[in-house]
Amino acid sequence: MAVQLHPWALCYNPLGDKVYSANLSGYNVTVIDGATNQVDTTTGAGTEPIALCYNRLDNRVYCADDGSDSVSVIDGASNQLIAVLPAGAYTWALCHNPVYDKVYCADSGNSRVTVIGGASDSVIETLAVGTGPCALTCNPVQNCVYVANCGSNSVSIIRDSTLGVAEFTKLPQLHTVTVQPTIARLGAPVKFSGLPTGSDIEVHSLDGRLVSRTSAVRQSTWTWDLRNRSGSLVPAGTYFAVIRSKGKSTSLKLCLVR
Repeated sequence: MAVQLHPWALCYNPLGDKVYSANLSGYNVTVIDGATNQVDTTTGAGTEPIALCYNRLDNRVYCADDGSDSVSVIDGASNQLIAVLPAGAYTWALCHNPVYDKVYCADSGNSRVTVIGGASDSVIETLAVGTGPCALTCNPVQNCVYVANCGSNSVSIIRDSTLGVAEFTKLPQLHTVTVQPTIARLGAPVKFSGLPTGSDIEVHSLDGRLVSRTSAVRQSTWTWDLRNRSGSLVPAGTYFAVIRSKGKSTSLKLCLVR
């Protein structure tokens, strides 16, 4: 199918079954319907859009605009441009941290990472990293973001410890929540205890994909039957659960074995 000039990056929106193409020389983003593989619409972006990432928590698509030193925010439901945020010089890469609901943009020209709040659609912090950050990835198990710095031959780590760049606006931790067993056999459910009333629980696979979600838990315990959102049993592997309640959060790791 034909899109605009020089398609440079792609990302997928599973909620809307849409594919987005960042068109470097077209200064826009083409939206493709996943069911029909036809162009749905074309929405505006900044100059020279070069990278894309998707935020499933807020149903947003983010586009790094290398030529205008900005990040365009596209609503995943309407496919309309809703914000253009400043992001420094040479915005080359993006990633989303689903644990803290933050988007990170590599500002290669200034050797910084711009941090965007997923819920607020606004820049909340800029962090100094190594020289020439050019790639990003999120490790949701350890709640950290890795930054590849091509100019200083280094990798910066944005996390809540003294290693690498210090974590910012860290959510207070829920110390009361536990999960048993942490290593479970398939077919044997796992139980979360110590939940505050109204807790929201998400279970993710190791690569960050959402597997199960339960909102506003009324009891202090919740049992996961090891099924995904489609009702199928999940395969063996490593998973992590994110529990949020009243501005606090925690992340718990569990392994499922045969």
